[in-house]
Amino acid sequence: MWSADGLRIIGIPDTGRATYNRLDLNDERHNQGSIVKARRLWVKGGWHPPEEDPRLESES
Repeated sequence: MWSADGLRIIGIPDTGRATYNRLDLNDERHNQGSIVKARRLWVKGGWHPPEEDPRLESES
């Protein structure tokens, strides 16, 4: 699932959290920010995330 702003992947089941964490899909360990920067541009362009992909309604 995508965060409400479409910039981060949120792992819902344990395997989802383990997968995004191990692959560093949100660029948290290397902290270069290039993944989130690219997603931000894609969101502004209307290309990301796809409409059929779920997003969180709100983040706590």
